[in-house]
Amino acid sequence: GLGLLAFLNPAGRSVFASAFIKSNLCVMVMVVLTWTTPFQDIIAVLRRWRVPPVMLSTLALMQRYLPVLLE
Repeated sequence: GLGLLAFLNPAGRSVFASAFIKSNLCVMVMVVLTWTTPFQDIIAVLRRWRVPPVMLSTLALMQRYLPVLLE
């Protein structure tokens, strides 16, 4: 929707390019982080940052049961 309109508008192309680059960079950083850091360390850091326990337990359960869902 809006991204396409920003891309088609000549003045909005720089905004579109900036948002596109930033979003892809964020995704790449998160992929590298999850490949190089043990999941328990990520949970520990999120706990120190005071992320709500419900979110942490949801993340832990998702990570634990992901192989079951992929079968």
